[in-house]
Amino acid sequence: MIIARDVAVEAGARPLLAEASFSVHDGDKIGLVGANGAGKTTLLRTLAGELEPADGLIRRSGIIGYLSQEAALKELSDNEVTALERVLTARDIGNLERRIEHVRQQMEDASGDERDRLIRRFSRLDDEFTARGGYVAKAEAKRFAASLGVKGDDLHQKVATMSGGQRRRVELARVLFAETDVLILDEPTNHLDLDAKAWLMDFLAGYAGGLLVVSHDLPLLDKSITSVLALD
Repeated sequence: MIIARDVAVEAGARPLLAEASFSVHDGDKIGLVGANGAGKTTLLRTLAGELEPADGLIRRSGIIGYLSQEAALKELSDNEVTALERVLTARDIGNLERRIEHVRQQMEDASGDERDRLIRRFSRLDDEFTARGGYVAKAEAKRFAASLGVKGDDLHQKVATMSGGQRRRVELARVLFAETDVLILDEPTNHLDLDAKAWLMDFLAGYAGGLLVVSHDLPLLDKSITSVLALD
């Protein structure tokens, strides 16, 4: 849930929004519309917690998933992470799978006591992965990614080597795969083909949490939202 009370948003010294009050609850499907430069992206970043409001109060509860317009993924600190691993980090099992694979590779070159130690470590990590529902989640993550056009060899490509469009699809898959209470999406259909857009429309229409989305894709808005916030 997100509650905004008397919120003001500024870009530098220019006011974009003043004394705005609204909320996003479970089941709300809200489209944020406004002219280019009106401040839609800045408002979304503020609601997501990336920026502080110039005035007013924003309260957040639950898990919030935020898709920005940025494709660079500045928070991506590991240049070796693959697309599938990136999606899996939404449920905190991507790093665990990396550790399992690292130990498996070490086992190939080890022998004697060292190999026995690595086998025990591999077994413990694999048990933890299974207990967290890792194998079921991995299959689900692949389905999310494939639905958005990331499949086959692309799943095992390093995100750092991907194009901006590919990164956007990977990040959208990660945000949607996360178990969120609120989704904040900034132009989610950018770089999606028709099949991926259709899948996204169905997903958002059936999403049980709160949704706040900026999009120039009118069919997506027509199918996925039930109310509009106009930023003027």
